[in-house]
Amino acid sequence: MTSVIDLICFKCKHWHEFDDGCKAFPEGIPDSILIRNKHAKPIKNQKNNLVFEFDN
Repeated sequence: MTSVIDLICFKCKHWHEFDDGCKAFPEGIPDSILIRNKHAKPIKNQKNNLVFEFDN
């Protein structure tokens, strides 16, 4: 059985699939965000203050 993960990243206004990916994490989204599927506050060593914001 294949499971599909519904990542919040794909619903975030900072995610741009065909440009540079995530503006909060231009070098790649950390595993801690992907595993928890949450990003409500900046994490340690994040170089900006961007967090998940729903993209209308």
